[in-house]
Amino acid sequence: MKSIDLLNAFKRSGIDLVTGVPDSLQKEFCSLVSSEASMVKHVAATNEGSAIGLAIGHHMATGSASLVYMQNSGLGNAFNPLISLAHSAIYKIPMILMIGWRGMPGRNDEPQHQTQGAATVAMLNLLGIPYLTIMSETPIVSIEQFIATHLKNTTGPIAILVTPDTFEAVVGLSLALDKSLMTREGAVSTILEKANERCIFVSTTGKLSRELNEVREKQEIANRDFMTVGGMGHASAIALGIAIQRPDTTVVCLDGDGAALMHLGAMAMVGELKPLNFVHILFNNGVHESVGGQPVASNLTTFTDIALSLKYKTSLTINTQQELDQFIADIDKYEKPCFAEVRINTYSRENLTRPKNTPAQNKKEFMKYISRGDQG
Repeated sequence: MKSIDLLNAFKRSGIDLVTGVPDSLQKEFCSLVSSEASMVKHVAATNEGSAIGLAIGHHMATGSASLVYMQNSGLGNAFNPLISLAHSAIYKIPMILMIGWRGMPGRNDEPQHQTQGAATVAMLNLLGIPYLTIMSETPIVSIEQFIATHLKNTTGPIAILVTPDTFEAVVGLSLALDKSLMTREGAVSTILEKANERCIFVSTTGKLSRELNEVREKQEIANRDFMTVGGMGHASAIALGIAIQRPDTTVVCLDGDGAALMHLGAMAMVGELKPLNFVHILFNNGVHESVGGQPVASNLTTFTDIALSLKYKTSLTINTQQELDQFIADIDKYEKPCFAEVRINTYSRENLTRPKNTPAQNKKEFMKYISRGDQG
């Protein structure tokens, strides 16, 4: 299916706003709407719940419906405004949810998607949201008929479930690359190699965790990292929970710009609790690189200023390898909680491997490592 054909179908159906959080199954469509401002009004959302809120406001101001795209994992963020505001039994807000069906039953996928994939249809049924499942051969006219039949009659949200390989690949779809900046993988390698043994790591979901896993295996480093393979935006809260219970250990959160924006309130908790062993390293490339490279919401965000305003004790920007080397060497000297924004380019390898252990095994090894001081 061509992304442009589906977008035109939405426009013919009266959709005049598109918003959401990018999804790898919809990367061609998401890239189209984020790059073609002349075709449709598009707003990149920080999280799926905020996208629902935006669609609600848009409808009240215009009377029109919006399209909200997301991965099915994002239904968790969207659930509250969908059921307490947009629902046909409450404010009756028409909108189309376009949901990437990761972990679809019968398809191989990552462990973190399996439970969500199996529950996706049940969640839509629980919400009373009519849905249509589409694939590459689904006729555009069938999608338009579904929208025409259900969008007004239900007086509330409807959904389109996007299966793997629905969209036709776009030739030449690539990210601009600033070679003057470090790669994320190179920066992660430096951090793991040069950090002292008192440091443990919590990494955000996406390619960052896969890069960390490869670096650890290549350098034969002990498993002192917790890879947050799901739950986008929650790595900093997880790291904070560990830090306040392990004051003798330096806890380093390896975060992403899009992930941090998704649940920015976690940084306020860090500032409130002021853990003296908390280091927050945020890799900023300005895009959702792990799912296709679409720009993040609020690309002009100055994260270092936000950290200071939320009462982190130290906040700095790192632009070069030399600056990163010096930061890691001096990590014990910085007043904490400490925030460091590492500016990186948009490159990542396509052949990154996946962790060999299950998430539960990774958790067990990590807990064993951080409890080593309790044994004596």
